Amino acid sequence: MMQPKVIILCGAGASKGSGGLNKLPPLGGELFQEFPKSWGSVPLGLSIYFDGHFEDGMEKILASGKYDIGILQKDMAIYFSKFVINDFNKNLYFNIINNYPHYFDSYEMIFATINYDCLIEEAGLKLSMEPAYFRDDARLRILKIHGSCNFILNQITGTNVGLRGRVPFIEAPIRPIHPSRVEKAMKTLAFPPAMTLYSKGKDIIVCPNQLHDIAKEFQNAVSKARLIVIIGIKPNPSDTHIWDPLGKTNARLVMVGNKNECEKWIKNYRGNLNDQWVSDRFSTAINDIYAHIDRTI
Repeated sequence: MMQPKVIILCGAGASKGSGGLNKLPPLGGELFQEFPKSWGSVPLGLSIYFDGHFEDGMEKILASGKYDIGILQKDMAIYFSKFVINDFNKNLYFNIINNYPHYFDSYEMIFATINYDCLIEEAGLKLSMEPAYFRDDARLRILKIHGSCNFILNQITGTNVGLRGRVPFIEAPIRPIHPSRVEKAMKTLAFPPAMTLYSKGKDIIVCPNQLHDIAKEFQNAVSKARLIVIIGIKPNPSDTHIWDPLGKTNARLVMVGNKNECEKWIKNYRGNLNDQWVSDRFSTAINDIYAHIDRTI
């Protein structure tokens, strides 16, 4: 298996700015208001902590031990499964894959994402490139570091089990399904998909070993890559599983996001390495991204 030379690491800002979607995915601070029936039922005394900082509210929910995390996670999975690409020609995920199919096919380029949505794989499927989550024989390698809305637990059916607080986790085989089937699956499965909780520590209650394996593969790939393009992720050194390896890699980093935050992180954690902030938006950065990829590949 060829070691990837280029990693494209995507966050919420990448999906929101990817273009051609049926609706815009929210950033973290916009997420709570999207769940009026489940998360929105949290009483005002706790809901105020979600105002602009979803992770703070999630910490309060976990500490209280009163709320069924399984139901909340299922609702979030259904929500993220509903984002689709309406116009592929306007979608930047699609255009990147379409520009470099051979390099994705040969594993010289891979995607990594902290998002739960399935927009990258939808773009790949449009080009007949099957996503590879846990194996190397498919054509589009995607490392979903925080899990995915379509990572269901194979054959574990039943009523919701009632997961409260930082509950003991469950391990079971993960079976990726098409996002269009997620909502129906959540009505018959006992557990939510394998997705990290949107908490500060990114707690994992479903399939932690398999998600940890994905994180380890990401860290190994980062240590050996030549170029890492980071799109739409706010630098957060406390997320050590992501930002520690990025700080230590010998790869050149190209960052798309808030200029002050990106350049501050580069200065504090990367020293004099040849890294570069290129733009605050995916759409205005795409030509620079292509130029960096072309010089690397």
